[in-house]
Amino acid sequence: MRDAGVSVNWTNCFGLLLRASLNICFQLTIIKSMILASKLGINQGLITVFLSFQCLFAAGIFKLWFHERLNYCHYIGITLLVGCAIAMASAKESRGEVNNRGPTFHSLVLLYLIAILSPLLISIFLGVTRHWNRVYGYNLNDLNVDTYFVMGLVETYFFYHY
Repeated sequence: MRDAGVSVNWTNCFGLLLRASLNICFQLTIIKSMILASKLGINQGLITVFLSFQCLFAAGIFKLWFHERLNYCHYIGITLLVGCAIAMASAKESRGEVNNRGPTFHSLVLLYLIAILSPLLISIFLGVTRHWNRVYGYNLNDLNVDTYFVMGLVETYFFYHY
């Protein structure tokens, strides 16, 4: 016998799975870029510098998606943050002795593409969060708890299996 008062909101289920997938992909791209940087003998701290580009991606996504405007303080903050990140990334770094020939051009491009994908994914994650809250009324607290519960279920499988 079916209870007439219980229904499933499939739109919110899709949003929940989309958020969890984006966050897991973000985590995997960070892990993959750290492993690749280590194998190439590149300072892994450089990968964390790429995360500072998240504010730039989030500003672009929110401007396109939600038509938000930035004031001059936002522009100054984004410019300083990205400028400092670029300055840190271009500073002379010591290469490890993992690969005496140095990393190839293609391996560096792959590393940087994976590293820049991480802040892009987290910015999309934030956009999806705001969209589902505004358009579909999914409470932010419930959405966060539900997302991290789903992520925990998925990650528990991998921790147990591997």
